Amino acid sequence: MDIQNDFLPGGALPAPQGDRIAPFVAQLISRFEHVIATKDWHPPGHSSFALFGSHCIQGSWGAEHPPWLDQRKIERTILKGTDPHQDSFSGFGGGELARVLKEWVVKRVMICGLVTDICVKETALEARRLGFETGVVRDACAPLQEEKEAIAEMEAAGVNIYTTEEIVT
Repeated sequence: MDIQNDFLPGGALPAPQGDRIAPFVAQLISRFEHVIATKDWHPPGHSSFALFGSHCIQGSWGAEHPPWLDQRKIERTILKGTDPHQDSFSGFGGGELARVLKEWVVKRVMICGLVTDICVKETALEARRLGFETGVVRDACAPLQEEKEAIAEMEAAGVNIYTTEEIVT
């Protein structure tokens, strides 16, 4: 979920501890049969820049995955936030992710990435609304600000919260 340079330390909109998720994400990627990535992929002047500042501009360094993310197992990358007048915090915005998961007959999704309190949360909540069994791997996520309320909201919606160790062992 949105593991992009702009959301890491040194980027335009960094999660303060975003780089600490790298080893956990690597373990998870190796564990799953299907891996889908999402990217904020904003055109210049996107409406979200009024609230969050310029970030993840299409084709920029900030919009790319960091070098530590092993992309060989990523089967699809879903681009979101491409409409200049509408943001899409959820990876399900636009419907492509839901179509792919249904095509692959996926019933359970596990989410990790950046940032816990915005895009991870919104994707997890949307996954539940769409009927997927949903988990978030907490140590493989990092918040922009505070994750406590986001975790509570996800749990209340039926999202299971895991650690990487619980998933890979």
